[in-house]
Amino acid sequence: MSKQIVNRTMKKNINMQDSTSKNFNKTNFQKKTSERENNKNFITSNHIVSMNSSTVDSNKTNEQKIEKKSKKKIKEKTAQKCRVEMLYAKIHRAVVTDANLNYVGSISLDSKLMEQSGILEGMRVDILNINNGERFNTYAITAKSGSGIVCLNGAAARKVQKGDIIIIIAYANMKLKHAKVFKPKIVFVDSKNRIKKGDIHV
Repeated sequence: MSKQIVNRTMKKNINMQDSTSKNFNKTNFQKKTSERENNKNFITSNHIVSMNSSTVDSNKTNEQKIEKKSKKKIKEKTAQKCRVEMLYAKIHRAVVTDANLNYVGSISLDSKLMEQSGILEGMRVDILNINNGERFNTYAITAKSGSGIVCLNGAAARKVQKGDIIIIIAYANMKLKHAKVFKPKIVFVDSKNRIKKGDIHV
């Protein structure tokens, strides 16, 4: 009777140990499985974040490229519409032959000089007086061809004296694309306002 009780107790203890061991193993398995799942979720989450970050960077780069192209197009269109003042013609170091205070304001020029330089009658011109540093503007009218006349009229006559050396400049307003290829005419004259041989520069 005593042996039976002892055996039953031992069996019961063994069964309890087995049950405890199984529960412990089951718990460990569940814990490890949970850890693996958490690690997997963490890696997946990091991968998604990394992908999202790459996508954001890529979109930002594309936006910057589009913005740069847009600015370039606007700049090109603006440049096409832009107009600039360019040197159109110049008569270099002409000698003033007269200054007529009582005549209608303008500068009378030998028509041959005007033709060779491209200056038109009525065209606005700037006068630069080398002798006294005066700079002013007026408009051109024609004088007899081959006469060598360079005469300041009206109020402009106050700015020069006979014998002064002047530079006569005309400008033209043109589109930027035309200005890039335009070549002005520059005429060099001697002390009698005759064109120097070979001295018409284009």
